[in-house]
Amino acid sequence: MQGLFPPLTVLLLLIGTAVFVAGTANVYNFMDGIDGLAGITGVLAFGLLALTGGLRGEANAWVVLAVALSAGCAGFLPWNFPRARVFMGDVGSVLLGFVFALYAVAWSRTLADFLLFASFLFPFYLDEAVTLVPRLREGNSLTRPHRRHVYQILVNQMGIPHWRISLLYGTVQLIVALGSLCFRFWGWQAEALWLAAMCGLGVGLATWVRRREC
Repeated sequence: MQGLFPPLTVLLLLIGTAVFVAGTANVYNFMDGIDGLAGITGVLAFGLLALTGGLRGEANAWVVLAVALSAGCAGFLPWNFPRARVFMGDVGSVLLGFVFALYAVAWSRTLADFLLFASFLFPFYLDEAVTLVPRLREGNSLTRPHRRHVYQILVNQMGIPHWRISLLYGTVQLIVALGSLCFRFWGWQAEALWLAAMCGLGVGLATWVRRREC
């Protein structure tokens, strides 16, 4: 790698990769807060990884593992959705986030690849971002527990049933991911514009939800 990139670039790539992997593991854990949300997201995220990996001709072992993880989440759902009797917990959610991030890093050969794989977990990343920024702006400690994620406000303050929010997030996840797969054929610029548009729409909706909270 050092023969292809300057040492500083290699260092930045390593730091960025570490932050992305650790961040994704924690984001998945933070979003595992209502019935069915982490499970539905896992079914779709790893199912999309398996589909994309199969079409790209990735190693069979990786594709089979993605299928197995998607199937495992599907098998977990009847016990966690629409009314939870069993919970995934930190071990399950952190593991899913960590493995997803490893896939995204291992299979990304270009910026377009990375944007594509990141889009498979789009609602989780966006919810975390629109929650983190206001907390930083208000000077809140990031190590203290909170219930200010958009999905938590929708459930706790607005009284919407867990299953509806989980299905909503899954629907958004699928729409954004399929859009990224389509725009991928026009290059990373088109893909980035699609994701930027979805981010803008998501930020607008999150702002509306937070105003309702007040």
